[in-house]
Order: sequence, then C-alpha cells, then structure tokens
Amino acid sequence: MSWPTDLTPDRYPGTIRREITVESTAQDDGRLLFTAVLRDRWHDGAGKEEEIHGYEVRLLAEPPDLTVVSIAVQPRFLPFPDCPAAAVAAQRLVGTQLTKGFRSAAIATLGGVEGCTHLLTLVLAIWNQQVVTNYMLTRVDDGTNERTLLSDQIADTCSGWREGGVGLRLLRNREPFPRSVDRKEP
Repeated sequence: MSWPTDLTPDRYPGTIRREITVESTAQDDGRLLFTAVLRDRWHDGAGKEEEIHGYEVRLLAEPPDLTVVSIAVQPRFLPFPDCPAAAVAAQRLVGTQLTKGFRSAAIATLGGVEGCTHLLTLVLAIWNQQVVTNYMLTRVDDGTNERTLLSDQIADTCSGWREGGVGLRLLRNREPFPRSVDRKEP
C-alpha cells in the first residue's frame, strides 16, 4: 500500500489517537491475569470524536513459563460486521507460552484474514508486558530463590537487564531497586 503524497489537513482532517493499556495482576491461585484495552479514536480538533477500533482482552497465564490457560476477547468498536470473528481465532493461543514462541504464534494466528491487526497489536502488547511484570517479583524478597531464577530468565533481554549491568547485579545481590527517574533531556 502506498500513501497519497497530498497529506494535507484539508484532505485528512483531525487526529487519530491509539491508546493501549495493559495491566497484570497476580491471582490467588498463583496465575497472572493480563487485562488489556485498545482504543483507536478520531478527533476533529473542535471536540468531535469518533471511535474507530476497540478491543478488550483478558488473558490468564500459568507460571513458570506463563502458559496461556484462557483468553477472553471482547470486541468493542469495529467498523465491519466481519471484524468480531477475529475473537474466535484468538482462542488458538490457549496453550502457548508467553515466555517462548508466543510472538510468532500470535502473528500466525491473528496476522491473516482470520485475525485482526488491531487485536494482534493488543495481544503483542500483553506479550511485551510479561517482561515488565517481572518487576513485581523484584519488589519483595521473601528469602526464596525466585529472584535468582528471575535473573537467569531476564538476563540480556534488554539494555537494562544486560549481563554485567546494574539491574542484574542488584537483583542477584538482593539489593533494593532504585525508583525510576524521568530521563527526558531538558
């Protein structure tokens, strides 16, 4: 698909805003619940707004490899009557593991005509959130080896968790983590 070269406000008025939220919460049975929402909206700049796309997903995963045990997809604002069918395809992700192979399985499942690019984006946001969710395990040191096991799982997943970096050193030495600092340049 090529874009028109005449992208002027007269031909393409307003602003499109995409909002994605993902929350992860430990459940009483030891599983993790990921709740995610995607909203695409058009704003005209004068107060008018239109919902374009929307999905809500609840994904329940079981440690240690975060195997997906259930996924509930609630289509919200969608332009065509065929769009909600993608929620059915998402059920094929049950049994996959967030920690390995999930990204490729999600793309294979939701990246074609049986899926939806917007639902795929939201499900991949959950996959990405599982790395951030590891942060919950760093907040409490109950004397178990969970923090050491965690350090082995997240080593070299990004610059903050690189081998030899501050994050892994603090985690392995059971030292407290500093609070995040706004690093925006003045």
